Amino acid sequence: MNRSTDPHLPRMPGSAILAVVFLCLLALMCLTSGFNLRALSPAFGGLLLAAAGFNASIAVGVARRRRWARATGIAGCVVVLALALFEAMRTTAEGGDATVYSGLIGLNGFLLFFLAHRNTRAWCDRGREPRPQILPLARPEAAPEPFTFNDSVELLEPVEESGLRAGLVGTVVDTPSDTSDVIVEFTGLEGDQTAQVALRPDQIRLLDTTES
Repeated sequence: MNRSTDPHLPRMPGSAILAVVFLCLLALMCLTSGFNLRALSPAFGGLLLAAAGFNASIAVGVARRRRWARATGIAGCVVVLALALFEAMRTTAEGGDATVYSGLIGLNGFLLFFLAHRNTRAWCDRGREPRPQILPLARPEAAPEPFTFNDSVELLEPVEESGLRAGLVGTVVDTPSDTSDVIVEFTGLEGDQTAQVALRPDQIRLLDTTES
């Protein structure tokens, strides 16, 4: 695996390092020129000082793998290149010396190349780690209602083998200790028959005094 193209590895690729170096160099040039020209032209000197701060912030952003820093740096390079090309052509047409503009074009051209490089893109556009999903706590299952002798209960589901339908009301006659089943007696069936059936606790519902 190439470490320089893997956005999840901490090693800074060479293209990003060179981009930071060129940004720092531009910031230093703007800072020096701004202080030198501040007395002659306060507005232009202040603009150069602002450009120095801008380049320094972009350099810090790229070093810290910030996506906005790379995008802003590329946009800034494009603007500077366009202005420098225009001024270089105008100065050359007037017979002046365009060496300063040529140097600025070359410096920003290299910077644009390093910022647009795929390794720098992988470094700055690193994938963020997914946030841990917070799963809802599972509700504990309700414990079966304790049934005691002579409790009135309602059958919640039909018991076909015994001919019992859901909704019948019966009485608990035994709660064996060796099993969780409950022995329920149903009376008043067809032909005045009586049936005692072993039922699971989830098949019956305890009736309160107002229902029984």
